[in-house]
Amino acid sequence: ATAATAATTGESNEQGTVNGASEVYPSVHCIPPIKSSEVASLRCSILACSAFVSLTLGDYVMAFEYGTQLLARPYLSGLENLLGHLYVAEALINLGKIQDALQHLSIEVASNFNLSSTDVCLLPGYTMTWNAGSAKAILYLNLAATYALRKDSEKARKALQQASSSVRGQDLPPQSVLLAVFLELQAGNVSSALHYLKRNQTGMTGKSGERGGKRKK
Repeated sequence: ATAATAATTGESNEQGTVNGASEVYPSVHCIPPIKSSEVASLRCSILACSAFVSLTLGDYVMAFEYGTQLLARPYLSGLENLLGHLYVAEALINLGKIQDALQHLSIEVASNFNLSSTDVCLLPGYTMTWNAGSAKAILYLNLAATYALRKDSEKARKALQQASSSVRGQDLPPQSVLLAVFLELQAGNVSSALHYLKRNQTGMTGKSGERGGKRKK
């Protein structure tokens, strides 16, 4: 009666059968144990991703918390260190604490980066060779934007120049052009702003004047 009930209801009996057929359990393969260093790296990656997602969702308090926890972790890689400072700085700016944000974008912070050279796609269609120089450039670019928010044009210009000199032979992200234009307009130099836009029009719209994947004829 028990077997018949199992066959009609689909319940398993003590022999491990369902509907009269034996269940097949997949074999479990042995895998190497995770090293403590890999666990630490995974935790850092989770914190960095959590900070980024919180910033995207506009939850700046949690972004600050995740970023602070990331920076407090031991044995941070150069990239994780950079991301931690950038995320905390952005969170602080959105929380109205610009002066505190500047501490995470300082020259002292930039001197602590130790990055191996590799190509990283920062934006669609824009790839930068990722090393200590490019890391400093991104930091200085964010520093310039922060000074611009404070309407401190002189320091913003200096930080933008430092960003450019950190990556000689490479172009800065397109945002740097927009920031330069903003600073010129803020100073009332409309002609200089137009000059920046014309000079960097190819970099802003894509190679060979392409826009949206189509070339104008």
